[in-house]
Amino acid sequence: MNSRERLIAAARGGEVDRKPVICWPKPCPESDAIVCQVNPTQISLSPVVNPFGQALRSRIEVWDVLAEEPKRGEKILDELVGKTRSEIKAAFEHGADGVIYLLYGARGLHATPMEYGGHYLERDRELLTEIEDAPFNLIFVVGEDDAYLDFVSDLPAQAFGWDAQATGAPPSQLREMRSGALAANAPDADIELRFGASNLIADLELELQTTHV
Repeated sequence: MNSRERLIAAARGGEVDRKPVICWPKPCPESDAIVCQVNPTQISLSPVVNPFGQALRSRIEVWDVLAEEPKRGEKILDELVGKTRSEIKAAFEHGADGVIYLLYGARGLHATPMEYGGHYLERDRELLTEIEDAPFNLIFVVGEDDAYLDFVSDLPAQAFGWDAQATGAPPSQLREMRSGALAANAPDADIELRFGASNLIADLELELQTTHV
């Protein structure tokens, strides 16, 4: 069983010869997927940032705009969706088998459940539904112990990922919310992730410090 076969089988609940591994951003010899690199024997995944993450990256205070000018706020939200859709399109045009959908915003630091659910959840669902026929997509919820994992657990993707250590949520807890492959930095996950939320939070914070100044 090669890496490609192993990861697709795990995502579909099939038998595997060993637990698949995803390493990122640094590669490791046993990884079954390569992020942003095309290889016919491995799944090629491209990271894309969801609309909330696009707002963070661009330093757009969406909540303020929505409160003061709801119509303009909705237009901005549509533009953020367009940015994520463009990233997804570019990923597949460059040969990706799927995406790592970096889901920002579903956490207490950034929004209340009502704010995220009212303005972003269905937009995330729309984008993921558009690509649900890809060989392999991984949702990764960027958050720590304030992550709203229950809110996003039914979003469509072949695998659902989160930082089990930072959130304090073991795979057994997520199995109560979601069927299908679970990907986490935990020994009882279906797919082992060797990266966590802290990597992505730090990367975005560094980006914000060095851009838009």
